[in-house]
Amino acid sequence: MRNEIIKRNTIITVIGLVIFFFVSLFITSYNNRKKIENDLVYISNVFCTQVLATESENEILQLINQYSTNPRWMDISIATSLGTIIYDSKTDNPSGNLTKDELHLANSLKVDQKRVYFDKMTQSIFYIKKVNNDIIVRTSVPSENNTGYILNSVFYMLLLIIGVLVFSIIYNQKTSDIIIDVFNDIRNHLRTVNEGNYERINPDHKFIEVKTSLEEINEINENISRSILKIKSESDKINFIINNMQQGIMIIDQKERLLIINEYALKSLHLDAKQKENAKFSEIPLNEELMVQLSHCISSGQNKTFDYHDKQSGNIYSFTITHLENVWLDEGENIKVMVVLIMDVTDERKNEEAKAEFIANASHELKTPITSISGFSELIINGYGECDEKTRGYIERIYMEAKRMQETIDDLLYLSNLEYQNNQVPLSEDVDLAKIINESVISHQDMATRNNIYFQLEIAPVSFKGNSTLIRNLVDNLVDNAIKYNKDFGLVIIKTKELEGKVQLIVGDTGIGMDEKHLTQIFDRFYRIDTSRSRLTGGTGLGLTIVKKVGAVHGATLDVKSTLHEGTEFTITFNK
Repeated sequence: MRNEIIKRNTIITVIGLVIFFFVSLFITSYNNRKKIENDLVYISNVFCTQVLATESENEILQLINQYSTNPRWMDISIATSLGTIIYDSKTDNPSGNLTKDELHLANSLKVDQKRVYFDKMTQSIFYIKKVNNDIIVRTSVPSENNTGYILNSVFYMLLLIIGVLVFSIIYNQKTSDIIIDVFNDIRNHLRTVNEGNYERINPDHKFIEVKTSLEEINEINENISRSILKIKSESDKINFIINNMQQGIMIIDQKERLLIINEYALKSLHLDAKQKENAKFSEIPLNEELMVQLSHCISSGQNKTFDYHDKQSGNIYSFTITHLENVWLDEGENIKVMVVLIMDVTDERKNEEAKAEFIANASHELKTPITSISGFSELIINGYGECDEKTRGYIERIYMEAKRMQETIDDLLYLSNLEYQNNQVPLSEDVDLAKIINESVISHQDMATRNNIYFQLEIAPVSFKGNSTLIRNLVDNLVDNAIKYNKDFGLVIIKTKELEGKVQLIVGDTGIGMDEKHLTQIFDRFYRIDTSRSRLTGGTGLGLTIVKKVGAVHGATLDVKSTLHEGTEFTITFNK
């Protein structure tokens, strides 16, 4: 930069000096010529005045000789109005005439008018004046040859240019050194800012512009330093939180680069911390079963939850896979990431296993007496036994409660088995959602007719990978709820949609709806909004809990919208 500044300033200086040199020569030459013209006019005017005052030819000749003592300077000619030269300072015997142009020029003048012009052929300056109607005076002087003057000027001008160039180079070097020193200070200062050791630049400088710039740079760098410290502080906080989480986290981008992995995940996966730096996911030494599961999620873009039994430690880990798009920009490219959450669910799974075993045993123990109660009560109701009407009413109530208890036990067993199997449920079937919906509608048709409910179907032929039995249970529970909590002559609206890589099931009704405050609780076990209505419509209070669990097993998202007195709509979105 220093050499470039000197080079450019030197070029500008040279160009300026050359222009100055030629302009000076032109002005000098022009001024010399104007001076000669003015002198010629002045002397010629005096001569013409004196010619008019003469009374004889001898006086005119004497006057001409007086003004032309130096024949190399001024020539004098006197001609008649016809252009015949009668007196000439160059010869005692004048002959010849004025040129046509000179005669024309003289005749175009009025008496006592004059004209000065330059003749390029003779390189002389001419003066012509019509003294009176009979006499024309012509004088001329040669234009001075400026060659010698110019040569002398070139020599001195070159000395001047060399002197100015030397001074310019020395001055430019010092000036550029001052500027370069400022940039070096700024560079060193920025380096210290980047290292987190901020110090102010001394803004005192001989140039006010530099001083102002340094003050502004100090202000900007203070802001940058504060921002860097804040980012570092936030980064330290995030790293501390991530590395002290009681669950593992891995983030893998669309190029299968491992962006983040915390200490818990490293420990759970038996990885060395050194292996995580700039590692390709495919290069991480994971268990083959786990690698297959995660690679499938990366390639398919599917959200998924599954359990992994680590034989090395004996622990059971739950892996939750979530895909996020357009998380941030990296070199102008939208980044997509796969977030993997790892939780140790060993105790939970043991508890679930024990709970499932307990529920299975308890249900088995309850099933036999309940079956007996419902069976014998049904026999009495159907006439196999004598009893009065009041007793019959009691027995009918016993029968209804036994059937309801039987349904509750069946749902509990189903939900318990589902939770126990958790993510070990096979999801490899091609689930024909349209077929399942049609079968569910047919099985609920009698129930809908008894309640004056009608079906409105908008079903597209869609399918996805899953478990048909579980999906049938999910659809049955949603349709069952839509009928039970509808109004007379209401509609149950069932739709299917195919989106990009996804399938949607929508089940809605035009029934009683619910307040928004209940939407987060309706999936809890045995939660009821209106207990009295629930007893009239029947049900175990586990239907929506089963719906949520089946959806979770399939990695589906569940959304519910409801307006009080207008209806409810459930939307389940499955990955293909």
